[in-house]
Order: sequence, then C-alpha cells, then structure tokens
Amino acid sequence: MIVQLPSKNLVKLKEFTVRDQIILNDTIELSGFSGAIEFLESFILTSGLNCFDKFWALIQLRRYNISDTIDFANVSVTIDTVIDNIQPYWNIKQTLIATSLNYPTQFFSSLPLIEQCVYSPCTVSASISPTIHNFVVKHDKPISIINTKTAQIEINFFDNSAGRFLVQMFRAFSNQQVREYVYKLAHYVHDIDGIYKGTIADLLDYIDLQQRKDN
Repeated sequence: MIVQLPSKNLVKLKEFTVRDQIILNDTIELSGFSGAIEFLESFILTSGLNCFDKFWALIQLRRYNISDTIDFANVSVTIDTVIDNIQPYWNIKQTLIATSLNYPTQFFSSLPLIEQCVYSPCTVSASISPTIHNFVVKHDKPISIINTKTAQIEINFFDNSAGRFLVQMFRAFSNQQVREYVYKLAHYVHDIDGIYKGTIADLLDYIDLQQRKDN
C-alpha cells in the first residue's frame, strides 16, 4: 500500500491484517503503549520519517484496513476529520547552518526532547541551543483533532499523546470480537487461515455481503 504525505512524498506500508489486530491487542497487554507503537511502526516500510509523517501514514492505513470511522471517547468521527485538523501543522521544518529542526522521529522515547527534535544531523553545537529551545517552545503545543459536544481530544507530537491516540485507533476490536467475526465468516468461507491473512475491513465487508444475501 502506498500513501502520499502532505509533502507529496510517498510512503510504503504493509497491510494490517485480522491476525495483526490480535497481535496488537496482545502487545498492548504485554508491553504497553510503547510496545504497541513499536509494532505499528513496523508496518511502515519507508525510512527517514518524523512522527508527523508516521502518524499521517498510519492513520491512512487504519482507514483502508480497518474502517474510515473512529469510535473513540463516546464519539464517532471520520478519519478525514482528524486529517483536516492536523494537515495545517505538517511543515514546521526549520533549517539552520548544517542543521534542520523538525518533529521528533519517535513517538515514545527516553531520549531528551532536544535530541529528538533534531532531524539531521544527530548532533548540534551549543551555539544553537537557544534556537532549539525557541523551536520547541513554538511547536510543543496540543493540536485539537476532535472537538464535539461530547468529546475534545488533543494530540501533541512532542510528547506521547499522538502515539497513544494511534494505538487507541488501531485497537478497534477486542480479540473476542475478532474471533466472533471470523466465526461468522467461516460459515461462508472455509479458509480460516485466509480470513486471518485478510484485513478487518475485508472481513466486515464479506460478513455484510453474506448477511444481505441471506436476507
């Protein structure tokens, strides 16, 4: 799967399958959010992305492999709502002498933020430290991505909230729900392994088609 970033660069992704949904759920239980976001990042096959680009790519993966709708915090919104709200913030790159500052490269990291916000190269001189500080102060702010009467959700690419939101988005179905859907489809398609290799979106579409045929 190929998606285009706001920068017009292309990102290659591998499919998020029914089996991957179960693995993600298990990873959250065993390794927490940091393990889960590491698992999600493994679906990005293009290197050199900052966390904004990764977020953009993964939210598109979620749209096509699971659903265009996010049911989160007692509210249902479309992926387009989130994309429309983050798109104005895609380009914060600031170029200095031999150094570029940009979004962090990782969603979760124990490294100091000042190291994470340096996109290239990885080391900087003390002389530009005030510039780095001002850059972080300017951009280390929450972005409202969902704002309804019942829910207000913000993320910040300079802390772990963007990563946590991604994990929650991909945690669309519990393992029990997945197995129930697989069981339903298995009545019509007798290839269990094939079902697990498909996407959640395909699984739900096939179930809906079969149920409509039965009715």
